[in-house]
Amino acid sequence: MKTSSSLISKRFALASFALAAGALLLVWINFAQTVPAKPKTAAEGGLKKIHRLGLGPGEPLLESVRNFIRDHNIKDGAVLTGIGSLSECRLHWPKEPVYPPENVFQTFKGSLEIASLQGIIADGEPHLHLILAEKGDVRAIGGHLEDGSKVLYLAELTIAEFDGTPMTRRPNQHNVRMLQVK
Repeated sequence: MKTSSSLISKRFALASFALAAGALLLVWINFAQTVPAKPKTAAEGGLKKIHRLGLGPGEPLLESVRNFIRDHNIKDGAVLTGIGSLSECRLHWPKEPVYPPENVFQTFKGSLEIASLQGIIADGEPHLHLILAEKGDVRAIGGHLEDGSKVLYLAELTIAEFDGTPMTRRPNQHNVRMLQVK
């Protein structure tokens, strides 16, 4: 009697495993059909120079970063760190995980702390993401930084300039600008 109970338990476990594996396979197949394959992008280079940028009250964040990049002729690089505070911040993020993508744009106002700011500079154009902490609400908000964000007290950024293989962004079949070798 102990043997048949043990055999039933093993069969039940095996059947459960098979059902779970089958369900996982169906999810993977569905996901693979809806999400395009990722392009393979790689470029080699080295660190050319480190720049530091400080901004004061009322200065536009993204526009100032773009001007700095242009004025210092930075074609390829990264915004490594960014801290500070904003009085207004405009962000966007994907509405749903589907193709073609549709973005949600939102503006936040108040005393906003920059918890994290980083991104890539390709072909002289920054692509920056930001995490904000809203005072009082004790919540974090993140997204792609847009024009119209204003410094409250200060913003301090460290920007790395790269040499080597240049990068750019080109739209894929869904009009998503993907990082690629130039």
